Amino acid sequence: IEENAFGLYEGTGIKRIRKQAIPKNNTSGTVGVYRAPDTAEGLPRWVATIRVQRRYIYLGVFAKIDDAVAARKQAEEKYFRPLIEAYEAETMQKER
Repeated sequence: IEENAFGLYEGTGIKRIRKQAIPKNNTSGTVGVYRAPDTAEGLPRWVATIRVQRRYIYLGVFAKIDDAVAARKQAEEKYFRPLIEAYEAETMQKER
């Protein structure tokens, strides 16, 4: 298991992604979703991203915050869930 004092497992901070603390400067209420600069039309846009295994993955730009949040949640299931499950399985096996 690639783990160190920072709690990294396969390049991702498992403790951090489990906790998902919302930073104080977050305006969307969801980690990885932020408001993009206004477009030429003056319409607000919301950007969704996720960071996993030391890389950022761009999920898209959305007109509605709910769509950006949904994209982020789907990405968490796709990218974080397998890492968390693998980490937990290896940790339980290690404890035996």
